[in-house]
Amino acid sequence: MSKKKKGGMGKKGKGGDDEDTSTWDLLVLYRKNCVKNGITTLKQLENKFDQVFEEGDGILEELHIWEEAGPMGIRAFCEALKDIKYTHLKSMRLWRVKAQDEGVRTACDFLKINTSKITILDLLSNEISPLGCSFISDMVPGSQLTVLKLDHNEFGTEGLEQLSKGLSRSPTLTTLSLSYCNIDEKGVPFLHRILAFIKTDLKFLDLQGNYLKNEGVTDLFKALEVNNTLEEINLADNQFGEDPGVLDAISKVFQTNKNLGAYDFNYNAIYDEGATKFLNILKSGNKWIHKLELSEKISREIIKEMASIMKKNKPKKKKGKKKKKS
Repeated sequence: MSKKKKGGMGKKGKGGDDEDTSTWDLLVLYRKNCVKNGITTLKQLENKFDQVFEEGDGILEELHIWEEAGPMGIRAFCEALKDIKYTHLKSMRLWRVKAQDEGVRTACDFLKINTSKITILDLLSNEISPLGCSFISDMVPGSQLTVLKLDHNEFGTEGLEQLSKGLSRSPTLTTLSLSYCNIDEKGVPFLHRILAFIKTDLKFLDLQGNYLKNEGVTDLFKALEVNNTLEEINLADNQFGEDPGVLDAISKVFQTNKNLGAYDFNYNAIYDEGATKFLNILKSGNKWIHKLELSEKISREIIKEMASIMKKNKPKKKKGKKKKKS
């Protein structure tokens, strides 16, 4: 990247004001932070800056990296974001960068001061502990996050407890993904807390790969009886089966919660007995369940009949307004 780029990038202000050079300032400060901490800049970040300066409008709006940075690397960048009060970032996806709790802390410190723009935070597989969850929890209520993904961080039920303190006060969050986070049945009361928030707008909840088991799933579905915002839930691979209490709890929600129409129960011990019970509910006039993923071991006849009914229940896509021809 040549230095001549410095004076000619970014969006112009209203009325011909000076161009916005905050992205260049961010790069300069990030490099200084790396030198100060004795670390190298991330190749993916350097490439991203090159791209926005040479091909885009000179404004960095998405921070999407999967190059191992460690907590110091994330800290160097997030402190630069915070120090210049960067306002253009809309999405932060840090995948397997080993941010750890210290990196999460500095990211959350920045997110606290940039509450109006960032709507997506995805921290896949970053070795986050319950301490890191507490930083996220403290940041969420004042943010505008609509999507929070913390998949493959084994913070367990203790981490979920910390998260619930903030997530139970978020009116903007629509997607929460906590797959493979080592959450057991003791974590369900904290899920209750999140789902019961009177102003919640949560529509999609992903809990795949945890350990809710029969007891946890039964308790979770009691909360789903009264929640009226959730539209889809993923409980694949949670070690539950055809326990009478489980089947009764699920069946009750199937019959009463008309907003929740999509379920994923793959890789659990639900076979023909449970599937037959679910099929009978679908045949009884259910008009809202349009997705139900179950074990491949269920008989083809049951699956085929279910699919036929759910196809009719599938929501119609809303048609956008046609643009007028100029």
